[in-house]
Amino acid sequence: MTPALTRQLKWSTLLVHGTVNVVVPDDQSEAFYDAAAQYNLPVELLLLEDGTLSLFSNTNRKQAFERTAMFVRDNIDKP
Repeated sequence: MTPALTRQLKWSTLLVHGTVNVVVPDDQSEAFYDAAAQYNLPVELLLLEDGTLSLFSNTNRKQAFERTAMFVRDNIDKP
């Protein structure tokens, strides 16, 4: 989804992005987050310091999994 389409966002969204991802720069997630925040849409951003594209090689993958689990718990019953 592009930042231009964020106004169509209907559900809470968690963006998880590594700061050294060479495939998709983290500024893409930051731009999406900023665009959604302008419209007060339910979006959260977790930037993983020194994180890559793959969580398998990411030293902080535990942080990503824990934050994702918390996000699901917090949003599971929301419409």
